[in-house]
Amino acid sequence: MDWFNTAWWGAHDAGAGAYEVWGSIYPPISFIFLKLVTLQHCYATDPKHARDCDWLGMAAMYGTFLLNMALVAFSYWRWDRNTAPMRFLAILLGLPALHGLERGNLVMITFTFFFLAYAPLLRSARAKWLAAAIAINFKVYLISALSVYIARRKWVAAETTVILTVLVYLFTYAFYGKGLPTEIVENILKFSDTNNVISWQNVYYTTSLNSLLNVVSNNALLLRYIDSDILVYIKETLPFIILGGQLLCVGALLAAFIRPASAPATRLAAIAVTLSIMTSEASGYSYLLVLALIFFEEWKGYLRITALVTAYLMSLTTDYVFSYVVIHTQYSYWANHEVLTKTGIALGQFARPFGLILMIGCLCWLTVQNCYRSVRRDMMKGLPLLPASYHV
Repeated sequence: MDWFNTAWWGAHDAGAGAYEVWGSIYPPISFIFLKLVTLQHCYATDPKHARDCDWLGMAAMYGTFLLNMALVAFSYWRWDRNTAPMRFLAILLGLPALHGLERGNLVMITFTFFFLAYAPLLRSARAKWLAAAIAINFKVYLISALSVYIARRKWVAAETTVILTVLVYLFTYAFYGKGLPTEIVENILKFSDTNNVISWQNVYYTTSLNSLLNVVSNNALLLRYIDSDILVYIKETLPFIILGGQLLCVGALLAAFIRPASAPATRLAAIAVTLSIMTSEASGYSYLLVLALIFFEEWKGYLRITALVTAYLMSLTTDYVFSYVVIHTQYSYWANHEVLTKTGIALGQFARPFGLILMIGCLCWLTVQNCYRSVRRDMMKGLPLLPASYHV
């Protein structure tokens, strides 16, 4: 319903609408895109009616997904034909991509431009910059990926992408007529406060450990299931794990700035996006943006192999539930009646955010090691710490 709810608010932009009432955190480009690929007359009543009526929107949703998979398949095949089939299947049948499709989330069209911007697919640098700018306008947190250009000291790329991002926003704002930066920032802050509401469901399929820390710190009901000493240990340990992951990401980007050859652009983009989604809460479909770039790593060395194995494990669509916590009834679209829904304590709730830190931490440490070796080798030759220029 992410697709149809967003399209519904975009179709009712007269008067109070997407930003004033719904509190949308989507920039204007999202509503313009959905207007172009949906049947507007289907949104005269409510989003659920539109889901049954809007065949064009449904076709565009599946078409975007298939386009993304075609881009991934072609890019992997061109990069390494030996590993392409396994890595492509991990993306195609993996939980992040399927979760995004099931939700109908705009991460799908975001992924199209993000992948074009940072995967070794397009030859034109200008096309990559424009794709990055469009991706940022779809998902604001992808602005962190601009650090890739800064880390590699590509100042023209960084400046041009920033300018293009602003121009894309201004063009779409002028066309849509709503979505001032102040409105979007205000709604993002409100959305963050909503995510801080103490609810066990908030821990499901998240990208950071913040929700788990929030629930553990403020939910006395957990004492029925978990010993108090264990809860205290978790509360004291999680902040250090989060901080450790953040410092590794920052350290890797700094290492790449000192020696840009320490890491490929795909790895740096994965690190930059991970820093964003492990710091601020995002839904599990955001893993797709990271995993698709992680699979460009070679099966070489224990750090890269650990990262790749973790990426495969994070693509699994199964989970193991230790104990059920909440049992309630909920309407099912497919069944067309109320069904019994069970939510509980599952392995994936903990394994996936920890796996993200482990996976990206391995690649961050590899980048730092590469930088250290390069600096040590150059200093022995009497070369400066920061080379005067770098060309790729």
